[in-house]
Amino acid sequence: MIIYLLHLIIGVLYISLFPSNIFLIGILYFVFLIPPLHRTIVYYIIEFKLPPWFIVLKCIVHAALFDNYHQKINIMFLWMIVYTWNDLLFVVRHAENRISKINDLLYNHDMRIAHLYINTYTEDKVNRFHNHLFDTNRLYWFDKTSQSNKVSLAIQNYRKILVDSSPIHADPTLLKAAKGHSIFLRNKVFIYMPAVFIFMYAGFIDFRWHYLTVLNMIIVYFECMQLLLTTKQFYIYSNIVLFVCVFLANYQRSVYLIQPI
Repeated sequence: MIIYLLHLIIGVLYISLFPSNIFLIGILYFVFLIPPLHRTIVYYIIEFKLPPWFIVLKCIVHAALFDNYHQKINIMFLWMIVYTWNDLLFVVRHAENRISKINDLLYNHDMRIAHLYINTYTEDKVNRFHNHLFDTNRLYWFDKTSQSNKVSLAIQNYRKILVDSSPIHADPTLLKAAKGHSIFLRNKVFIYMPAVFIFMYAGFIDFRWHYLTVLNMIIVYFECMQLLLTTKQFYIYSNIVLFVCVFLANYQRSVYLIQPI
């Protein structure tokens, strides 16, 4: 429901506040209200990732703020990096969720998969090759013991709690395992690297100390917030931030989606 209201309100604001052809974006938001398309967008956001067409929309609106075609080309390449990063984040998160679900199905089994989690089960950690076995997918069936049962039960309970809220005074290792963050990759530094490139590349779009420089930084740097927010939260806030930036830019001069001849 909140996504529907978001599209409705922003669509009305785009059409009512902008006399230039930027109001076409408002019509697009009204198209998003069509029930089959709205259900597709909500399903995409909840089950997968940011809709690809939303990233394209942000690229178009971002480029509309600038008149210089060199800047527009730089913006296009910037959003190509953002699009690739969005896919990378999805692959990692999807893999973590998928493997976690498979592990949940094995919860009531008499055996468990050893070295599936990194540095979580004591019986796995005593093996000096534990990190190597985890990194190289050398997984084995182990009989469950009272100690491993306690760890498995804690992870299972944390997962149930995480559906509605965050556990209080939770064990960091077990909470990390419950979120699936220790089940796929040991070192995930590489997923933060595109954020560094985006942060640096944004400076090449506009070198001036200008109101557009500030708006450009807000739009680009807000993309890094998807590391901290859920996909639904990021989609909502990102739409609002984009509209506010267009509104502020239009206050200085008319913003055109398509430059008049």
